[in-house]
Amino acid sequence: MIFKFMQLKVTKAARLASIIALTSASIFSQAASAQTFPDLELIVEGLHDDATKCGVSEMAIEAAMKSAARYNRINLKKNSDYILYVNVHAMDDVGICIVSVDVEIYGYDFAKFGNENKFARTVFCQDGGTGRIKKSGGSTYLLDYLKQSFDRCLSKIE
Repeated sequence: MIFKFMQLKVTKAARLASIIALTSASIFSQAASAQTFPDLELIVEGLHDDATKCGVSEMAIEAAMKSAARYNRINLKKNSDYILYVNVHAMDDVGICIVSVDVEIYGYDFAKFGNENKFARTVFCQDGGTGRIKKSGGSTYLLDYLKQSFDRCLSKIE
């Protein structure tokens, strides 16, 4: 496999944002390696009408993610500095549903750009995928896949 590397002009502000992102990632990473993850706020993106036709509900997704967090000894709480973001899209297609799943853990930190403080977003991990499920009983498979995506996401944090 051949990789091409490109040289990019990196501005002072971009370097500063990278340092802040790496510092935040290091703090999160240190907590993760000590098996004491920081608290996460769970955000489940609103579902479209097709999701209900596919047997998927926001309440079921929240319950699955809460279960996965408990299993991994992670507390979920409102107004945390770190976000567990879950986005599920489902499309009804005559007897089956096409689904897309995204699980992401991220946080924000302040970065100074010139004389202004700005938010810098740091993504610690992402996982997900697309697939097909049966309309009847397929939501159980989807919820299991969400839990596995969360586990894979956590395993990517060093």
